[in-house]
Amino acid sequence: MLFEHVLPQSKLIEWSEHKRKRIYDFPTTLWAWCSQILEANASCHKAVSNVQAWREQLGLPAPSPQTKAYCEARKRLPESFLRKANDHVLEKLETSVLSRDLWYGLQLKAIDGSSMQLMDTEENQLLYPQPNQQKKGCGFPVMGVCGVVNLSHGGWETLSTSAHTQHDLSATYDVLKYFGERDLCLADRAYNSYEFMSLLKSQGTETLMRLHQARKRALDWKKGIRISANDRLYIWVKPHQQSPGSQLTAEEWELLPNTMEIRISRFKYKQRDGKVAWMYLASSLTDKVRYPYKDLCKCYYERWVIELKFRDVKTMLQMEFIRSKTPELSEKTILILQLCYNMIYSLIQRARQEHLIENNQLSFKRCLDQILSHSSNYKGHHHHRYKREDLHEKLRLRLASETLIIRQGRHAPRAKKRRPKNFQLLTQPRHQFKEIPHRNNYKKPA
Repeated sequence: MLFEHVLPQSKLIEWSEHKRKRIYDFPTTLWAWCSQILEANASCHKAVSNVQAWREQLGLPAPSPQTKAYCEARKRLPESFLRKANDHVLEKLETSVLSRDLWYGLQLKAIDGSSMQLMDTEENQLLYPQPNQQKKGCGFPVMGVCGVVNLSHGGWETLSTSAHTQHDLSATYDVLKYFGERDLCLADRAYNSYEFMSLLKSQGTETLMRLHQARKRALDWKKGIRISANDRLYIWVKPHQQSPGSQLTAEEWELLPNTMEIRISRFKYKQRDGKVAWMYLASSLTDKVRYPYKDLCKCYYERWVIELKFRDVKTMLQMEFIRSKTPELSEKTILILQLCYNMIYSLIQRARQEHLIENNQLSFKRCLDQILSHSSNYKGHHHHRYKREDLHEKLRLRLASETLIIRQGRHAPRAKKRRPKNFQLLTQPRHQFKEIPHRNNYKKPA
């Protein structure tokens, strides 16, 4: 009932592939899985408890408290069903974007990579191996994730998975379809390649990225066509050979343009050590009148939002470790995670638009707390549409009050204050490991 305007139950029933009546049918399994994600990566038993409570409210017999039937239902849930649900919610978000959410008429989309740990099983290790530095039996499989966030509405366009050993740039081929006309791609220097910028340009997508360190070292500021003191135009020439990670065929590589006009802008910023340095940006937005220098540099700061989105996913929703024994379940969990996040942002989007609040000004964590605490108010109102509409309006009012205090340029060191307990480090497989009897005398290596 909480998300009935975002993802109606009628749509879920329509997308179900079979009509057999089960306790854990596709819609019930989907909502139970979503409840796990929203409640900070809760256990399967918690999901079963939620299903028991829902059915008792409807006057239906509650299922067994055992989790086997629910876990089997998660395996049966087809990926196509989850993708249809994701596409529907994403379409809702995109159709609600207003002109004031755009940047000079362009949709801002940020791309970045991250990783998540999986359970240590043979299936997971085969597809998503652990880092080479870790001994066998002493580490966890690591799944790489390449995400695209639409900053015009705040939702995830996609979360594509790959092995963590794959370079961020190599994972972009799976997400190119999420960029199109009137989009502006924001990315860090890992994505600043001639091939990627050319492919985006061929789809009508503009780019704004930090200049790759290799190009920065070779940059001669005096050779560019001067636009202003900190703005230059350069002509980039297509490399003679493809990069080792390129997935283009020889014919596709030949179709790329031989030259490309790139605008290089620079500005001073403070590094983590407190020193001031130049940051160089590479962009396909060469029109200095339409896209002023100051606005272009300010726009790049919006790229940091995707880092905060990954923090929301991995820290706030506690999805840094995915408790799935197979790669198939792990990939489904990513789809459910994307669905939950976008459903939350569809509520946030409507709340901020009704109360004239700018994008990225509402706290995700505080809005999530409001949504979870407000969900209990819907009990017993599944037949009362007008009462539910009143509850929806009250929820949007609460969400609109959860504004952030923006502290531009704030620096918080990546350091932990709380010390971990002095348990031994697992340096051998668990069945071979010998524990030190007096662990208080054990000292971790620095």
